[in-house]
Parts: sequence; structure tokens; C-alpha cells
Amino acid sequence: MGEDRQQGAVSLLLLCMLLVVMVFSFGLLYFIRAGQQANDSYACETRLRLAAESMVELVALRIEQNPQLPSSWPEDKVVDIKLAAMHLAEVAPPEGVAWKAGGIKRRDKLYLLGYAKNNRNKKPWEECRLVKGEMQKVGERYVWLGWAP
Repeated sequence: MGEDRQQGAVSLLLLCMLLVVMVFSFGLLYFIRAGQQANDSYACETRLRLAAESMVELVALRIEQNPQLPSSWPEDKVVDIKLAAMHLAEVAPPEGVAWKAGGIKRRDKLYLLGYAKNNRNKKPWEECRLVKGEMQKVGERYVWLGWAP
């Protein structure tokens, strides 16, 4: 009878140890899954930011080549920049990304806006990035000043 009690205690102890190992393994799986989701989110945000920055840099390059392009823009209003008018219609966005360009003309400065959104979004909110670059008119040309906050 004492031997049966000892075997029952060992079985109970091993069952408790198995339960503890299972809890730790589920915690580890949760931790790994949360890390993977954070990594995927960061990769998507970076991809969208780089696509928006590329759009702004392409538009800035066209304006540097042809400074007359923004001459028809109204002052202090956001203008939707048509890519065909900028000779950028042939440039395709990265796979799964939709992008747009905009601009604001203020006195002797141009603020170029780049917007990129995720087309493959399955979340209830929109994943997108907006960046803003700045150019200044020097003489008859526009010069890139960098990224604006």
C-alpha cells in the first residue's frame, strides 16, 4: 500500500511538471508570434515609407529637370500631381502598394507630398505612410532642401 502511494505521488509530480512545461511552451509560442507580427508590421511600414519617399524623389527630380512644371500650381493649395504630366506614368509602384504625389506651392518653396498605402491590407484600418519633401526656388531653378517634418 505504501508503494502505491509513492507511485501515485511520483505520477502527480510528473503531471505537474508536464503542466508547467506546457505553460512555458505556450508562453514561448505567444512571445514568438508577437515578435513575428511586430517584425511584419515594421517591414510593411518601412516598405510604405520607402515607396512614398521614392515618389517624392522622382517628382523632385522631374522638377529639377523642368522648373516650369509647378508654375501652374495655385498658391497655398494642395495639388494632386498627375504622374502622366510629370512623365512618371511608366514608373510602377512596388508590388502591393498604391501611391500618389501631391504638392503645395508657398512663395518661393515647394512642399512635395508622397503617399503610399498597402493594397493587400486585411486589417480594419488603412496602412499608409505620408512623407513631405521641401524644395526652394533659387533663380529660375528649384533646389532640393531635404525632408520636412
